[in-house]
Amino acid sequence: MSSDKVATRYAAALMDLTKNDSAVQSQIDEQLTAFLDLFNDKEVKKVIASPIVSPDLLTAVFANVTGQLNSPEVLKQFVRVLIETRRTALLPAIKEAFHKQLLTAQGSVEATVVTAVALDQSELDGIRAKLEGLLNKKILLSTQIDKSILGGFVIKIDNSLIDMSLKTKLDNMTKFAVS
Repeated sequence: MSSDKVATRYAAALMDLTKNDSAVQSQIDEQLTAFLDLFNDKEVKKVIASPIVSPDLLTAVFANVTGQLNSPEVLKQFVRVLIETRRTALLPAIKEAFHKQLLTAQGSVEATVVTAVALDQSELDGIRAKLEGLLNKKILLSTQIDKSILGGFVIKIDNSLIDMSLKTKLDNMTKFAVS
């Protein structure tokens, strides 16, 4: 079974353990993000992801982290299960899957709009409103600037892409002209 599927199952189990408590779910989502900071340090990542590291050492590391974060008991127990099953290397994928499931439970979706120039707030609000009308979900909109698209916009939502950039239109015209 692929690691993404395993991570998705662990994330679903964690969501089930926190059912009907959106405050705890949000807290866990934030704290899983803090766990990812451990993976940014190459040496720490080697220890966390290694199957030969003593479970006692991993328990001590994560007990320290969960203690500093004042983590809910359900997250502490969940991390213990990951340590026992030697799945701590999956934490980044579990965090991503948990975050997506949390957004789905909240009726939200993340979207990124890429433009060649910065948009003002009224333009962003218009894009958000259009997307919310199309998807019937709350849109958490982020922005990126990419001058290489020349003009227009690209909207990324999960695995979907709406590409209305000038660069893509010109590339397509060139393909058809050469064919």
